[in-house]
Amino acid sequence: MTESNNHFLPSEAAKTKKFIPGLTVEYKVLGTIPIDELLHAIVEDFQALKEIHNVQFVTGARLKLPVTDGYGQPVTVRRGNGHAMHQMHTYHHKPACKDYDL
Repeated sequence: MTESNNHFLPSEAAKTKKFIPGLTVEYKVLGTIPIDELLHAIVEDFQALKEIHNVQFVTGARLKLPVTDGYGQPVTVRRGNGHAMHQMHTYHHKPACKDYDL
């Protein structure tokens, strides 16, 4: 009986799924850190992406934050009314027209 190598072939779902190139930046090695330190690391990494890797634009970017206390235990983020918050839309807005500099 010969073994089949079918497990190396892409599944039907994988064949129809569109590949969108992207980049994941891992911060797990930093462990539990203050949010200000994470912000500093993100800014440095984005500068490197711009200056070293020539990244100029991104589309549909998302940032997932596993929020914890100082000991690494999960914490639920709450809105002002006390309800749990799982998603936040950015407070940053870009101008609709790029014909001028701010």
